[in-house]
Amino acid sequence: MSTAQSTGQTEADSTGSTGTTVAASLAGSSARTATRLLIIGITELAAILVVRLLLGWNVPVLLLVHAIALTAIIHYLRKLETDGDDISLPLLALIAGLAAGPIGPIGAGLIAIRSAAPSDADLLKQWYERISLSTSVDPVTRHCDNVGVGRGMNLTAPSPASFLAAIESGTMVERQTILGIVARRFHADYVPALQAALKSSEPVIRVQAAAVAAHVRPEVAQLFKAAITELPQVSADPARALGLMQRLEALTASGLLDESERRRGLEIVARLGDVVLSGVRTVQLSKRAALLASNLAERATLEALLISRDRFADLRTQRSAGRALSRRPAARIRRLGQSPTPAARQTSLEVPA
Repeated sequence: MSTAQSTGQTEADSTGSTGTTVAASLAGSSARTATRLLIIGITELAAILVVRLLLGWNVPVLLLVHAIALTAIIHYLRKLETDGDDISLPLLALIAGLAAGPIGPIGAGLIAIRSAAPSDADLLKQWYERISLSTSVDPVTRHCDNVGVGRGMNLTAPSPASFLAAIESGTMVERQTILGIVARRFHADYVPALQAALKSSEPVIRVQAAAVAAHVRPEVAQLFKAAITELPQVSADPARALGLMQRLEALTASGLLDESERRRGLEIVARLGDVVLSGVRTVQLSKRAALLASNLAERATLEALLISRDRFADLRTQRSAGRALSRRPAARIRRLGQSPTPAARQTSLEVPA
């Protein structure tokens, strides 16, 4: 048994023992309450019968007996409240006693006896044992439970539409739902959808998109600063530099950055482009595969970069290698043209001020 399983079992045993102790404590408290209430109720009833036999229906004496019984119940109620115990049954006895005399505490005592029955204690024990296992449920059982209640992914459902396509041609409800998601969980990949919403032909969508843009503007600034902190780590990895370049291009084109930050972002994107171009032919084979098999947005960024730098031969090579990898993902690219000069291998990044 692993350490985690042992710890979970120990916690379950400990909680189960606690549940058993609590159940036993509640059962004992109900039994004591039942005894006390029955004694008070029977004593009052006996006193009423004695007064009836000796003095007849002497109302002042009967009221005195009833007041003494209620005082005893109040005293017991305050004692339980001071000890932090359950006061529901004594309170019920007090209210019923005010209306029905000795029948009130006797009835509450019978209810307390029913509450202290062993079957209820066993049921409470089982409940505590069940909730104590909530921290030690294995992942398979938890996954099955999620599927059973409908929380799992529906594998037969159609693939979801892209945010950009839904913004451009979806229903009003779909567009508003997407804008809500963008506002709550903003990501750099949502920028094209937000820009399309700002240019929508529907005035309502444009207004809501403007509100969302104002809401996410601080988050865009935080994402921009976080992307800049990654620059030292990507100077030797063209694949990661391409991903960072794609994110920064989306942020700078979003229109949600200040002008100074936008210009700074364009300078960093240009430097990242130099790193990517220096690694198009010089990276190791494993990194070449990662560079070629990146997501569609990054591949589009790479092709746009090659076109803007007039690297059409590399563009054709990258597209050919990309088609080969798409047909055979496990294939190895053995040759990708000639290596550039050694000076091109020493490209580094500096964060512009």
